[in-house]
This record gives sequence, structure tokens and C-alpha cells, in this order.
Amino acid sequence: MGRLLLMCPDCQIPMQLVLTPKFGWRYLCPTQGCDIRHSCHQRSKEPMGKPADRLTRRARASAHEVFDKIWNNGSRKKRGKARKAAYTWLADELGLSERDCHIGKFNYDTCMQVCKLAMHMNFDKLRELGFV
Repeated sequence: MGRLLLMCPDCQIPMQLVLTPKFGWRYLCPTQGCDIRHSCHQRSKEPMGKPADRLTRRARASAHEVFDKIWNNGSRKKRGKARKAAYTWLADELGLSERDCHIGKFNYDTCMQVCKLAMHMNFDKLRELGFV
């Protein structure tokens, strides 16, 4: 199967798959000065989410830091169930389908909304609301 042609949303040119020392395989825009990057699965090289600039990448990292605290505790078995419940809750709050509810797809504003929502949520509240 051929690689997906991933276009830079700013420059409208194909992004290049590059092996970086710090992050492994990533898609980068080849235009000098363009900061659009995109992570991918290291084995398949399939893109994860949507390409983003530095501000959006930082917002996504912040959203994950706050949101992941909701579900990432306890045993491995419980984490899977808790993660699914947390994403179901988040999709409901954002008015998205569960399929589209992935932080790697979010823009800056949506990530900031995730941070605000997640700061006031925990696993026990998910259970009280009936998501678990």
C-alpha cells in the first residue's frame, strides 16, 4: 500500500516523511520557515490526527496532560474502560462523534476547551454521570 499524500495546510504542498532523532518518523513541511509538523505511527507511518503548527502542538500536549489524568490511573484493565468512558464523555461535551473525538485532530481553541472541561472532571465523576 502506498503512503498517503499529506498536504501542509499552510503551504498547500506535500509534506515529507522524515526520521527525526528526538521523535522518530514525522511528517514535516519542506518549506523553509514553515513549522507545520505531524506525528505518525512509527511502524505503519500512518498519520495520527491532523498536521499542526507549534502553538497547536503545544495546546494538544496540554490538553492530553489534563485530560489523561481523568482516566490514566489504576490497573491496566480498568484504564482501558476508563479511557473509553472519558472519550465518550468528552465527545458528548464537545458535540462530536466518538470517532472524531481525538486530541490529535483538534485545533488550538478546541484544545483549550478540553483543558477547561477536563480540569473539573475525574474518574469518579464519570462514574456518577453514568459514563462508566
